[in-house]
Formats: sequence, structure tokens, C-alpha cells
Amino acid sequence: MKKLLETLKKQDFQGWICLVFYPIVLLYRLPKAWIRSLWYARILIAGKWNRYMGFSPKNALNSFFYRTQWFNIDKYGWSGVSPVIGLGNYPISRWFHLSTLSSCLYANAGAITTLLGTMVWVLSHLIWLNDEINPLWVLSIIITLFFSSTSYAMAFTQQNYNILGWMFLPLALFLVLNQYYALAAVVWFAASLASITVIFLSLPLMGCFALSTGDYEVLWLMLPAVIKISFHFLPILNSSGFHTIINIAKLIGFTQREVRYKRHSMKWTIFNLYFTVLYFTVCLLLWWLTDQLPLLPVVALSLFVVNQLFLRVADEPSIIMLFISTLVVQILLAPPGIIEWVIFWLAVSPIPVFLGLAKNKEKKSNITSIDCHPPFDHSEFEEEFEGFFSKVKSGSQVFFAFKDPGNIYEQIFDGYRFTIEVPLYVAAKKGIHLFPDWYTVGDTNYHGAPNCWGNKLSDVIELIKDWNIDYIVIYRDQDEIINSDWALYFDVIESFNWAQYAEALRAEPLWDSDRGAPVFYLLRLKNIIRKKMLISKKI
Repeated sequence: MKKLLETLKKQDFQGWICLVFYPIVLLYRLPKAWIRSLWYARILIAGKWNRYMGFSPKNALNSFFYRTQWFNIDKYGWSGVSPVIGLGNYPISRWFHLSTLSSCLYANAGAITTLLGTMVWVLSHLIWLNDEINPLWVLSIIITLFFSSTSYAMAFTQQNYNILGWMFLPLALFLVLNQYYALAAVVWFAASLASITVIFLSLPLMGCFALSTGDYEVLWLMLPAVIKISFHFLPILNSSGFHTIINIAKLIGFTQREVRYKRHSMKWTIFNLYFTVLYFTVCLLLWWLTDQLPLLPVVALSLFVVNQLFLRVADEPSIIMLFISTLVVQILLAPPGIIEWVIFWLAVSPIPVFLGLAKNKEKKSNITSIDCHPPFDHSEFEEEFEGFFSKVKSGSQVFFAFKDPGNIYEQIFDGYRFTIEVPLYVAAKKGIHLFPDWYTVGDTNYHGAPNCWGNKLSDVIELIKDWNIDYIVIYRDQDEIINSDWALYFDVIESFNWAQYAEALRAEPLWDSDRGAPVFYLLRLKNIIRKKMLISKKI
């Protein structure tokens, strides 16, 4: 809320006019942004897809999280244990929610996956072109969806591997509603091969549909997909299943018992309030116009509220795609009309700032402006961090000295969460255990857990003793000098200054607005200090 108010205060008169009339303004800006971004995306035709995890720098670099997952799956196997993530002995079987196919595709071709996946999701609605619905109405809705801020965000800034599952949903809904049950079962199963999230969220959707229509056969259609997904749980049930399930329950907010890192964002934030009011208004207007409850969108809206306030089982883009997918069906089945089209446009084209599309403040643009997103080549950052860790031997433990989040989930990684995934991936590739990471968070999410936080010298020294750490990474603001006390204990090996890559990052900061560009320093404990520590341990 505070950030939004600060942004609104910076709007000039033109910005306020654009905000008031944003639905009209976006009719011009979105097609322009789409065409420009697609033009820049032609570079993907040449291949080298592994150099482009995404289009937005923040999304692309943060998506190295998924590349690290695939590296570990590929190297250690689903039944293996990784020594380079979590606390250093992480069972890969805990990733029951991942798909081998989707993980591989997204890790090696992130940008092309989200772009093509979104286009398939939109264009798959062409299946509604039949004798029962006005073809011009179908085409107008599909074109509107394509040039919407929702589709633009999913293609260029928001989605991940889950898009490979969501692109099956329009076809599945069409087949269910038209009672092509055998084909629907095949499509649901295909979706399960790509994403568990899609099936998990579609189950209550189909359950409510079955209760409403009395046609419970639609639930049996999902049985092959559910059986397939159930096999994902077998490895964790055979090993540390209970522990894993408890950790997941804590992270998604199902239980607050003995939780160390508590979520404070699961409340009525401006984001949650905006989308809830927007989608609720759309459902209400459709109900009034058609004199029929828009069941599927209402269920999807309910799932959005539950996900955002009570149980975080999916990220926001997934819930948004669920709602929009059901809304398209509802609109297509409604009588064609200009009012219906306006309602649809309002729903699929929220104010760009809420989808992370508004231009950066450095460009002096208002919150209805939309950035063009060429594919982001991250290879330079990989190469730089290869050099950063070049003097660290495989098998070493490296501690990332982050400030203690104080038991607040949103303060984990001290506002720099989008800067850590590339070094974590590079370290894993080199056989280096760099921690803490998000898996460490999961493994220590209980009171009395081993401490893995601290950026003060005294805290770091204690952590080195506890974890047998070889190197540490600290961060400082660009103009901040490392305190001389650190030089008594450590030698500076390498540094990485994020400010030097401002142009490559397209002025899109990877840190909180109240933080400056950090400098990462790789430090090694002086040999004489390590010897003293060993002697003190023996004593």
C-alpha cells in the first residue's frame, strides 16, 4: 500500500488522466507493446534458448530458482540427495510438485516456454468456433484476450513452467462442457504431465460444477490425472514424508503451530483487494446481464480469495489464469453485446502496475505505461558469478550472510531475494554448497531450529564455528566500505557490484525500493583464525 501511494504521488496531470481512463488508454498501449515485444523476440528464432530464461530481468534472474531445481534433478535423480541445496542433504523426492518435462523445458528455454505457452493458451479458445456461437463474437473475444494486459504479463513477466499446464485448461473446459468426456480425460491427464497446480485448482472447480449440474461423471474424468499425480507422493511417504508434509503446511499457511517464519502478506493487501473487487464486480455484472450465476468464475474467484488470504497453494499468476480461463467460457456462452465485451476487457486488462508491467520510475512514466520486453540475455551474469566463485573448491561450504529476518517471512533475504538465484545456481553447478536458500528456510521453519542468519561480524564468527563454513558472502551498499574489523578475520577474494549492470538490467531494480544496489563480497577466513578456532574447539 505504501509503495502504491508513493507511486501515485509522483504522477503528473497526464498520468492521472491516463489512470482515470486506463481502459481506453490500454486499447492503444497494449497492442503497441505486444507488437514491439514480439518483434524483439524474433531473436529466439536463432535458438540459444538457454541464454534467455525470460524477458523481464527480474523474472529471468529469479527463474534461475527453477534452473537450479532441474540441475539437481538431472544430476542426482528423483531418488537422490543433493549436497548443494538446503542444509546440504536435501532429498530430491520432496519436489513432488514438479514435472520432469516442464522442469526440463523451462530450465533450458524459459522465455520461449512462457511466450509460446501463453499464445497456445489464448489461441486454444478457437475451438469454440462452431455453429452454436457467433464466430465473430468468438474471434473478437480471442483477439481481446490476446492483446490484454493479463496475456501480456503471462507471456513476458509473470509465468513460469506452470504455463505448460495452463495452456490445456481452455480445451479441457470446452470438452467437459460439451460432454466429450473421453477426450476431456486425455486432456486432463496431459495437463497433469505438465503441472500439478492446474489439476489441484481444477478439482474444486469441477467439483462445484458437478454439484451444480448433478453430473458427477466430470469428476471421474480427472481420475487418471489424479492417479498420475498421486505417484509423485510415494517417494516422500517412503522416506521423510511426514516431515515434508508438515513443512509444506507451514509454508502455505495451513498451520501456524511452531512456525518460525510467519507470512504477513496473507491479508487484504492492495493487490488482493484490487483483484477481488475487480473480479467480483465482473461476476456480479455478468449475473445481472444474463440472469444466471456465472458459476465457474465465481468458484475461481473464491479460490483466489482462499489462496491469497488463507492457504497459499499457488502463485498469483496461476490463480489469475484460472479465473480468466473460466471467464472466457462464460463470456463466449453469453449473448454477444458491447456491454459484455466491455466487462470482459475490464477483467482481462487490469491496471498494468498490478501485473508488474508499468514502466520503471527512472523512465518517468505513469502507472498505466507498459514496458516493452525483449528477451533478456542473462549469460553475462552467469559468467561473472563463475568468476566470482572461481577460487572456491568443489565441496566447500559458503555462507550467505543475510540479516536475520526476525521470524517474518517477507523479510527473508533482506530485500535482495531476486539477486540470489544466479549465484545459487552457479555455486550448485560447481559443487559448492551456498546457503541459506529457500530450502534452508523450509528446513528451519520451526522454533528452536539451527540458526542460519546473521550479517554482523560476531554473528558470522559464531555461524562459522557451528556450520564449519569455508567462505562467506556479505553484501554492502555501493558506497559503503567494509569495516576494518572484518579485515582482521577475512581476506576479500572477489566482489560483484550490481550497480555496474544497471544498463543491462534495463533500470529494473532487483531489490526493494528503499535499498540501494548491493555489492557482493566473497570472503575467506584467514588461516590463522581458522587454526585458533580449531584449537579452541579441542579445548
